[in-house]
Amino acid sequence: MIRIPLPEDDAALLLLPRWSDLEPLWSGIFLALLLLVPALFVGCLYRYEMRLVKPVTALGLLLLRLGLVLVLWSVVGFQPMLAHFHIEEEPSQVLVAVDLSQSMGVVDPQRSTADKLRLARALRLDTNTGDDTLERWISLQEKDATLLDDADKAQVDTLGRRVDQLKRVEIAHRILSSAGADLLARLHAQHKVKLAGFHKTLWEATGLGALLPAEGTNNLGTTTDLTLPLRQALELAGAKGDKLLGIALLTDGLHNASELPTALAKELGRRKIAIFPVALGARQPPIDLALVEVQAPSNIFKDTEAPIDVRVKATGVPAQEVVVELLHEGKLLAPTHRQVLKHDGANRTYAVHFQCKLEKLGAHTLEVKVQAADKSLQEVTRDNNVQSAVVRVLKDKARVLLVDGEARWEYHYLANALARDPAIALERVLFVQPRLGLVKDDVLEKIGYARTMLPARKDEKADPLEEYDCILVGDVSPGQLALAERRRLEKYVADRGGTLVFLAGKRYMPQEFLSTAGADDPLLRMLPLAKVKAATPPSGFALALTAEGTATPFLQLELQPDENLKRWAELPRHYWGVTGTLKPGAAVLAYLPEALQPGKAPERAALEKSQGIVITQGYGFGRVLFLGLDSTWRWRFREGDTYHHRFWGQLVRWAASDRILPAGNKYVRFGSRLPVYRQGQEAEVEVRLGEAAPPPATKVGMRILRQLGEGKEELVAVVPLNQQPQQAKVFAAKVSDLPAGKYRLEPDIPGVAGKRDEGDKSDRLDTFTVLPPENGEMTDLATNWELLKALAEHSGGTVLNEANAAQLVDLLGRRIVRRELRDEQRLWQDAPLVWWLLAILLGFLTVEWLWRKAAGLA
Repeated sequence: MIRIPLPEDDAALLLLPRWSDLEPLWSGIFLALLLLVPALFVGCLYRYEMRLVKPVTALGLLLLRLGLVLVLWSVVGFQPMLAHFHIEEEPSQVLVAVDLSQSMGVVDPQRSTADKLRLARALRLDTNTGDDTLERWISLQEKDATLLDDADKAQVDTLGRRVDQLKRVEIAHRILSSAGADLLARLHAQHKVKLAGFHKTLWEATGLGALLPAEGTNNLGTTTDLTLPLRQALELAGAKGDKLLGIALLTDGLHNASELPTALAKELGRRKIAIFPVALGARQPPIDLALVEVQAPSNIFKDTEAPIDVRVKATGVPAQEVVVELLHEGKLLAPTHRQVLKHDGANRTYAVHFQCKLEKLGAHTLEVKVQAADKSLQEVTRDNNVQSAVVRVLKDKARVLLVDGEARWEYHYLANALARDPAIALERVLFVQPRLGLVKDDVLEKIGYARTMLPARKDEKADPLEEYDCILVGDVSPGQLALAERRRLEKYVADRGGTLVFLAGKRYMPQEFLSTAGADDPLLRMLPLAKVKAATPPSGFALALTAEGTATPFLQLELQPDENLKRWAELPRHYWGVTGTLKPGAAVLAYLPEALQPGKAPERAALEKSQGIVITQGYGFGRVLFLGLDSTWRWRFREGDTYHHRFWGQLVRWAASDRILPAGNKYVRFGSRLPVYRQGQEAEVEVRLGEAAPPPATKVGMRILRQLGEGKEELVAVVPLNQQPQQAKVFAAKVSDLPAGKYRLEPDIPGVAGKRDEGDKSDRLDTFTVLPPENGEMTDLATNWELLKALAEHSGGTVLNEANAAQLVDLLGRRIVRRELRDEQRLWQDAPLVWWLLAILLGFLTVEWLWRKAAGLA
């Protein structure tokens, strides 16, 4: 296309040569032929007329005809058009999303004086002082603050105090409102603006006043979910309407929801929708001491010590002593419950460990406090200096029976580890012992020697096996564990609801039973494996946890999930193990990550099923665990008891899970699964009927009573309980929407609930506590610049700060799509130009005809 400007500014003549899609040489040849062929005919006519008329007349007719050919050639060959141009902007919209979580309610007095002055200028906090004066003060602060005179210094200090009092949410309001940077109105002038607030939910607002009041910061959310405004942007981009240019995200970036927002930012970047975070808060972290985490066991046995692990974060705190205290009912139980940290002034996180022994049965609230030794330290908030944990003290020790064929290494170390645990009452059965028969077995058993057979039944009604919380069966042979004893173990699991743990051995367990016992053997019915195979790689193997295994309490050797997986990978390797084909309903908790056949690497899901080595399965009222190792004692290498005892201690506590139902008697046990829940969690309540309890005549329910203090209670609800699949005497339900407080449970089972053993005072274990929602908002208050920078980079945006937020108008303005539109009039088709062209052609033809007439040629 050839554009020829015309005197009018917005007009031009456009030429569209024919055959322009061809090579330029061929296009030029065809255009030349289009002109030369008619001109050649005109020339031939001229030579002929030279003989008939005067040369002057013949020449005039030639020029006239060539002019007509030239006009036609221009129209046909170049298709001229008259165009008028104008610029049009594509309609656009911008999403402005404001973070309204609790961290937005803090102040940031740690800003430098120069930054405070910049923010005061941007927010128009002092309308009496000109920008030139503020710029001079900023320059002097950065060079030499002593150059300020006393009057200027007083004004600077006043402005600094005003900035120090501004909460982040108030700064967001001034950035958007006409009282400050007036960003919202300036965006409205160029775009269609959608305004939204968010914390753990997102909502749209019609105006700034409804979304963000100038005064007051109540009702701020306890969660920041940055994915919400990004998802909203994707919805707006997918809907028909004005083009979404970008997102103005006013936030401190303290995202604490489960899903990270970076993937959504990348998707927005692919759609050319930029994120422009306006980072609220200073670059320096605020002065703050915070309890990041308090971890305590949900249940402990009486007279055992509960480990309480605490993480304390110090940011912006000068070097000094920091005191961490563990309190029970407002008091220290022991001098060791007050620990002093020597803080060096750097931003860091400290790990603090307490041991707490609680003797009174029931639920106990423990409170952890952190404070600086210097009482004058001005923290940005003290709301995160206290956290609570609830521990429930249970009545008895966990009773464990360890059964093995002979004193192999696994038995030796396991028996010693469990015997040293104060929360475990261990009894042992060892079938093969070097006894001479000089001392009777019952005498040896009384002085601590292992039994040589399972505890015998006293009568048909009572089986002593039912008194155990967990039975561990090691490498025993079918001859040692007779069929009658196997049936007793099956009844212990299926009817009593006990936990049976199989410990694999090289000689008998489980391969000997699979090869010699029938399919209806009680032990084989309980075993979660159908077929087994030995794993003996020369280089050894470590265990890897499945997703279900990661969430299983007894497999958590470290507090943090990543550290736990790393610990399992680093434990000493094993050189023998048993894996096999799973039975339906069995679940793999740990597997061999190495594919044992070289060159074959199956998918992880298939590998877990085929190489499972720690496997669990429900059986009747109880459950079975298979551990396909005989060398967990290797975990003691260079570590002593640390991981070996931690694993087995946690396994036994997991196995004694019916102790989690702490209240009741021989007729009924009941309670909540945990002693404490957070508001918003579902509380799990359960009833288990004993063998002596008659079957319920009506539906089973649970009365939930809220304790009001001073012995007063109110009935909150009567919850119907559902019978659990394949467990005829177990009833459970989940209760939601309970407000914070302490609650007591009463089973509602006509004919059963009233029966109590004399002297049974375990009813005081029938309580649980609902705490306010966990507030991750206030544990780390430093603005997350790195996350906001990542969101901007992934989407093609720019991170702004509080002082330069007004630049957003220009940044979005550059993204406005401007299109050049033109109104076209084609010479050969569109009126009125076509009429002018027709007039010119008729004029040429008329003049030529009249001239020929006058010359006597017509």
